[in-house]
Amino acid sequence: MLVIFYAPILLISCTTLEVSDPTSKKIQESEPIVLSAGNAFPEVKELSPSEIEVESKLPEQQTEIELKNQEEQNFSTFSSESSGDIKKRMLDKWYKFHSLYTQAYFNNSKNPELNEMPHMKAWKIYKQAVFTLSVGNRPEALRMFQEIVHQYPETYYFEEALELSQFLEEMIREDESWQEPENLEEISLPEKIQYHVYHLRNINVYQTIQPGYCHILGANFIGVDPIEKNAGVDLYKIGKETIPTLIELLHNRRPISSFGYKRDFFPSRIVLRYQDASIQILNRLIPEKFYGYGSYFSQESPEIRNQVIEKFQEWYQKNLESSSQESSPQEE
Repeated sequence: MLVIFYAPILLISCTTLEVSDPTSKKIQESEPIVLSAGNAFPEVKELSPSEIEVESKLPEQQTEIELKNQEEQNFSTFSSESSGDIKKRMLDKWYKFHSLYTQAYFNNSKNPELNEMPHMKAWKIYKQAVFTLSVGNRPEALRMFQEIVHQYPETYYFEEALELSQFLEEMIREDESWQEPENLEEISLPEKIQYHVYHLRNINVYQTIQPGYCHILGANFIGVDPIEKNAGVDLYKIGKETIPTLIELLHNRRPISSFGYKRDFFPSRIVLRYQDASIQILNRLIPEKFYGYGSYFSQESPEIRNQVIEKFQEWYQKNLESSSQESSPQEE
C-alpha cells in the first residue's frame, strides 16, 4: 500500500515497485564493451535512503494496413508546411481545455462542454495508457496510445502517443525474443551490463510528493519489499564500467515503466525514457554535473540534449586518456 506524507516543507520521494519480466529464458550474447579503468573515476558507494529522494477499442472494421495509412496521414498532416497553424489551433484548444479541467477539479463540478472536448477524451485514454505502461503491460498500453493517434490527431497528446507507439512496437518484439540468464552471477560483466540495460524498461518508480521529481535511483519506501529489483540501482552499483554504455543511452528515447507530473490534477503526465534513467545514474557516478534535476532530460529540445551529450562524451574521453597515461609504464 502506498503511503503519502504531507509536510509544511517541500520534499521529494519516490518508491519503486517491481514489474514482472515478460519472459524467462536465457540471456542473449552481447558484444564486449570497451571499458576503462583508472583513478579518474570516483569510487562507487552503496546507496542509502538518506542520500536519495526514490474503454476504448480501435475500430475493429479497420485493417492493420488502413490504420497504418491513417497514422501516416495524420502525422504528415501534423508535420506539413501548415503544421504551424494546426499546432497553434491545437494549443489554443489545449489551453482552454486545461483551464476548464483545473476549474472543474477545484470546484468539484461537472462541465458538459469539457466532457465533449476531444482533448478530454484523449486525456482519459492517455492517462490510462500511462498507468498501464507503468505496471508493465506494454501491449495494452500500445493499443491505447495507437487509439489516440488514430482518433485524436489534433490534440496535445498526439505526438507523444505516436512516438511511444513506435517504440513500444519495437520493445514488445524484443520482449518476445528476450532470454533471461539461468544464473546472473555466472555471466560476464559486459553481458551483465546489457542485462540491466534491458531491464531499465521495467523500472517502476512512483513520485509521491508534488511538485516533485521521479528519481529512478530512489530508495525503498515504506511497505515495499527491500529485495525488489531496480536495474538503475544495479547499473549504479557496477560503477564506472557502465559509463560508456550510459552515455550511449542518452540518445535512447524508449520508455521505462515510470512517469512524473507537475501536479496530479493537471491533465498531463511525463513518461520517463531510457535517457532520463541514464542521466540520473551518470549524475551519481561522475563528479561533473552537466545536467541537473528539476526537469526531465527527455523533455528538452534535441539541440539541448545534443549539447549535454557532447559534454559527457568530452569528459569521458578526457578521463579515459588520463587513465591510460597513468596506467602506462614510465620510460627510464
